[in-house]
Amino acid sequence: MGAHISPRDAAALAARHLGQEVQLIDRYDSGGAEGAYRVVTGGTPAVLKYWSGEQTRALRLSTAVAAHEILRSCGWPLPTILCWRHEPHFAFVLEAQMPGRHVDSVSDALCHQLLTLLSAVAPGAGGALADASEWVALLERSLHEDLPLSPCRPRFLERTAVGRRLVAQARAALDAARPSLSAARDIIHGDFSAGNILCDDMGGLSAVLDWQRACVGHRGFDLIGLEWDLALRLNVGSAPALARVTAQVNELIEEPVRRFCRAYYGVWNLSWALDTPDEQQVLHAAAAVGVL
Repeated sequence: MGAHISPRDAAALAARHLGQEVQLIDRYDSGGAEGAYRVVTGGTPAVLKYWSGEQTRALRLSTAVAAHEILRSCGWPLPTILCWRHEPHFAFVLEAQMPGRHVDSVSDALCHQLLTLLSAVAPGAGGALADASEWVALLERSLHEDLPLSPCRPRFLERTAVGRRLVAQARAALDAARPSLSAARDIIHGDFSAGNILCDDMGGLSAVLDWQRACVGHRGFDLIGLEWDLALRLNVGSAPALARVTAQVNELIEEPVRRFCRAYYGVWNLSWALDTPDEQQVLHAAAAVGVL
C-alpha cells in the first residue's frame, strides 16, 4: 500500500484498528494531513486525519503524540486523541471534534490568551533527555529539498530572485542559530498561529488544532510563528497584537534564533503564496517582521 489511498479506504482502516465503524461526513480543512474528514464513530462526532505513501514515511507521529500530551498537561485546549496508528504505509489520528469557529482578526485579549498558553509550557519541558537534533536536521533539509510534509519549497522558490534571497537568508541564519536550536529542550506545537485555533462566540480561545508537527524544539519557533501569522493579518486589525508579540520575541528570544525563525517562516509562507494573489501580502509581512 505505497500509493495514496481513498478517504473511504482510510476510514475502513481506521475502523479496523478502532474496532467500530468510522462514518465519513465531510472534508475538514486541516493543514499537515493528506486527508482530514469530519466523521462519526460510536455515535460521537470526531475528526479523522490520515497519511499514506511517501507522507507516512516522513511523518513523526509518535513524537507528536508525546508532545501533544505534554501540551495538554500544561492546559492547552488540544483535541483528545481517541485512537492513532502509524504503520509503514498508512497512518491516522482519530481525535475529538472541537467546538468553536475560526477568526480573522486577533484582538488584544485573544493575543493575551495565546501568549499565556506559550508561557504555560516551561522552558525545557521536554526533559533532560530530550533531543532537538532531529528537529534541527529536518529544518535544515527543508531549506534544501522539497520534502513531503514540509511547508517549505526551496527549489520552487529559487527560480525567483526574492525566493533565492529568502532561502539563502534562512540557510545562513540557521548556521548562526544552530547551537541554540540544538541545545533546546522545549516542547513546541510546530505550527502555532491564529489559523490553527478556534474561538467561542465571545471571541475567547476554545481550541488549538493541527498539533501533528509538535516535537522537541526551541520555544522561539512557536512565538515567531504567531508573530508571522499576525503580520499576515495586519489588514484585519491585528497590529496591536503584532506589536505585543514582537515585543515578547525581542525580549525573550536570543538574536540568532530570532533571525533564523523569522527567515524560516518567510520561506514557509512564500512557498504557498508565490505566484498567487497573496504574494504581496506575504512580502509585506516579511518586511513587517524585519526579514526583507
